[in-house]
Amino acid sequence: MRGALRQSDLERSTDLILTLRTFLANDCRADVSAQELLVHKNTSSQRLRRIERPTGLSFASPSDVLQFSAALAADDIRAASDPSAGL
Repeated sequence: MRGALRQSDLERSTDLILTLRTFLANDCRADVSAQELLVHKNTSSQRLRRIERPTGLSFASPSDVLQFSAALAADDIRAASDPSAGL
């Protein structure tokens, strides 16, 4: 998952990983996440759809949301143990 999002961020000069982290930290509320990211709520929703596409996961599925959370936690652990592997 992280690779697909990182590639998308590089190609489009976006920060989908930050959007994902912010969305999950705000209890999956796109409107609150948009405010925190200082973007329009439609921009936030569009970014979330761009996260779903390459990952094949859906924010409508609780098990998929758990997979997103687990992937970010694993990424944090990897980055903490090897700073050169971070985002």
